[in-house]
Amino acid sequence: MTRPDHWRHDRSHFYKYMTCDTAAAVLKNRTLKWSPASAFNDPFDMQFDLHLDFDEERLVKKCKQDFRDSIFSARSFDPDIGLGNLLARLREIGPRLPAAELDRYIEAAVRLAIKSVGPDMDAMHSNLREHFARYKVLCLSERNDSILMWSHYAANHTGVAIRFACLEETDSSWTVAKPIRYCEQMPRFVDEEELRALITGQAELRREAIVERTIFSKAQEWHYEREWRVYRPSEHTAVEFLEFDPPELSAVYFGCRSSKEDRETISAAVLNINPGAKLFSAVKSEREFALEFETIN
Repeated sequence: MTRPDHWRHDRSHFYKYMTCDTAAAVLKNRTLKWSPASAFNDPFDMQFDLHLDFDEERLVKKCKQDFRDSIFSARSFDPDIGLGNLLARLREIGPRLPAAELDRYIEAAVRLAIKSVGPDMDAMHSNLREHFARYKVLCLSERNDSILMWSHYAANHTGVAIRFACLEETDSSWTVAKPIRYCEQMPRFVDEEELRALITGQAELRREAIVERTIFSKAQEWHYEREWRVYRPSEHTAVEFLEFDPPELSAVYFGCRSSKEDRETISAAVLNINPGAKLFSAVKSEREFALEFETIN
């Protein structure tokens, strides 16, 4: 299947675990909840400050070499980025300066630029925290058989997992979803090479990259969720409920402890939205710690 250019993956669907009460509200209103970071159950999720981690002496050495390459060769740079303005002046006068004096001048400028990164980063963090407070995120999973997910998000296997299809005809919101990167350590604000490029006039810091590091990074302990996310900016900090299209509701999976009453009520609501949706019921595997799914006719 050929995917539109703006799609970020080739998946056909995602899952959303929830209690039966939540499912009833989702189906009644035909909406999904998009949440700000303050509503997440993980206090670190999108609520940490990215840090710097680099070897200063190595960075100084690399930047000095880049400066020399720009001064004495045709290596290009942007005079409006980092120390690019200084580089432009040194390209004119540098060749006439004694080598030792030029080297000391470059090193002093580079070390001063590195020293200023800390205060600049504090201001950037403050700006990002305010920015993220208005971001809304939809969290989905690529799996429907996680015993832990059924326990944590579907009321101890009494709830459901709803499958949402990625459809070109509706341009589904989750067609631009991206997977979470599970980390042992908090991600860096910028890495050494990005800082090098900034100082030497090669490239500005990409705000989008910093934003996505924050949104798509979680602690390694959450890896079992196999989570994907979609985010959108908003004008306020409250939770938003946004509509999904009927064909996107492609299947519902009932937990192995779900009641007959809940299965009947929710099944009717599902088929009222999309008569072609599939219905399944989870059962415990007899020989493994696993769930299997049976079709509900």
